Amino acid sequence: MLTIYFAGLLAIGFAGCEKDYAGRLNQQPTYLSNGDQASLQFFNSTLNSARTYVFIDNILASGTATGYAASSLYPGTSPAYMTVTPGSRTITIKDTLLTTTQPSVSVTSNLDAGANYTVFSYDTLNRAKALIVKDNIVIPADTTSRLRFANMIYSATAIPNMDVFSVRRQQNIFTNVQVNGVTDFIPFFSNSPITDTLHVRATGTTINLATLAGVNPIAKRSYTVIFRGRYLTVGPAGIGRQLVSYLTY
Repeated sequence: MLTIYFAGLLAIGFAGCEKDYAGRLNQQPTYLSNGDQASLQFFNSTLNSARTYVFIDNILASGTATGYAASSLYPGTSPAYMTVTPGSRTITIKDTLLTTTQPSVSVTSNLDAGANYTVFSYDTLNRAKALIVKDNIVIPADTTSRLRFANMIYSATAIPNMDVFSVRRQQNIFTNVQVNGVTDFIPFFSNSPITDTLHVRATGTTINLATLAGVNPIAKRSYTVIFRGRYLTVGPAGIGRQLVSYLTY
């Protein structure tokens, strides 16, 4: 089971396989977006992938590999982003081993200066796919936090859209999110003596498919909650369906 990334709950250390490559981009993780640069992070939800690297315009950008089971986020020090020159950029996600069965996947996007982006990979090792979304970061003026939902669950057959139910609010906070859909951020409570529990459910049902407990984010921070794994496999171990999260900004 992937460790929960909520800052303030647990301190997470990330490790990975590191190699030397010629032509590495001179990019450093940054906590705040540089107004002259774009910012990019990567989250790996490709089932059974173990050593995925990020390339930007065919130049290696990630210093360590990410895998589905561990170290799924790059840069691993959350919250952090890679700084990237704005403009039209091709981001490629791949395993560099010659014997890999994981296909190389590329997405091209016009990155705006001062903007933040996340690349999500998904599907299975032999059919890896990726998408890029713009992170609409807003720092709240009050003491709330912000939360979004990414539906990266895998199924070989058609499945329903998903809701996310908040036990504390006793209502859905995200509704009817399609597979590979990513919502915008919404306001969420923070720094509370009472934590929340989130359940993901097929839209219109009350059956919990995966659960994230102990939710108590930090004020003014933004978080991403991800539903991932194999839909038909009961989780959260291995590739079973699971609800995980990380501190985005």
